[in-house]
Amino acid sequence: MYFTDDELHHLWVKRQCSLYHEMKHMKQRKKLSDQNRRGEEPNKLTKSSGNGSVFKSPWDKTYMADILKHLSSPINIFDHRKKKLLYVNDEFVRLAGLTAEECYSQELKDFDSWIHPGDLFMLKSQVRIRLDEVFRKYINDSSIRLTYLINFRLKEKKNNGELISVLSQCSVLEWDDHYSPVVTMNMLSDTTHYSMNQKMILIVNLYDAQKQQWKSILREEFLSVPDILTDREREIMSHILLDKSAIKISEELDMSYHTVRTHWRNILQKTKCKTQKDLKQMALLKGWV
Repeated sequence: MYFTDDELHHLWVKRQCSLYHEMKHMKQRKKLSDQNRRGEEPNKLTKSSGNGSVFKSPWDKTYMADILKHLSSPINIFDHRKKKLLYVNDEFVRLAGLTAEECYSQELKDFDSWIHPGDLFMLKSQVRIRLDEVFRKYINDSSIRLTYLINFRLKEKKNNGELISVLSQCSVLEWDDHYSPVVTMNMLSDTTHYSMNQKMILIVNLYDAQKQQWKSILREEFLSVPDILTDREREIMSHILLDKSAIKISEELDMSYHTVRTHWRNILQKTKCKTQKDLKQMALLKGWV
C-alpha cells in the first residue's frame, strides 16, 4: 500500500526530515513566545491524526505533497522492508515512463533493471557494505537523522532507455529496531552534463542535534567496472588494479591460483588489454578507479 497525501504529510512531519520544517516550527514557537510577552491570546496547537503534536499551519493536509509534486527533480519514497515504492511525484513518473500505479506495482527486480549493470553490482556489494558499517557505527537511536548521496547510471524510460548519470540524495525517514533504514526519501538529479567519468562516490551526512547542523562523516570513491565482465571477473579486476599478484588474489578470495589466472586472461581479453599496465591505463581513462 502506498502513501496517501495525508499519510505522506504525517510521516514527513513525524520524522522531521526537513530543515525547512524545523524552521517553520521555530518561527511558530517564536511567534507564540512573542504573543505571550505582549499578553496576546496565543494560537493553539492542534493534534495531528498521527502520533505527536504538530502545528496545523502551514503543514496541513496536502501541503507537503504539493511541494514534492511540483519540484523539478524526480522524488520517490521507498519501503525497504516491502521493497515497494510508497510515493512518487510527477517528475519521477515521467522519468520512469510509467503511470503512478505502475510505479507502485513494480518489484525490486524491476527497479534493478533500470540501473546500469556495472553500477548495480557496485551498489549491492561495496557501497551496501560501507553503508551498513556506517549505520552500525553512528546509528543508535531511531530519531537520528542521516542522509547519503550516491551517483550511478540510470535508464531514462521516457527517452527509449537512454542511460543518464544521476545523483541520488537519500534521506532516512524511518529506522527499524536494528537501526537499518526502513523508509527512505530519494531525490534524483540529472548530472549527465557534469559527469567527466563513471566514478561512483558515496557521501554520508549526519545531523548534529547539539550544534543543529549537518556534518559530513564519510566521502568514499568506488570502482566502477564494465558490464561486459562477470561478477567474479569484476571482483578479481578490482584486486588486479590494486597491483595484487595472482597468488595474493587467490589467497584473499580462497581460490586456486589457476582459476585466478584464467579469470585474469578473460578480463584482459574482454577489455581488449594486452597487459596489466594497459588495464590500469584504461581503468583510469574510463573512470573505473
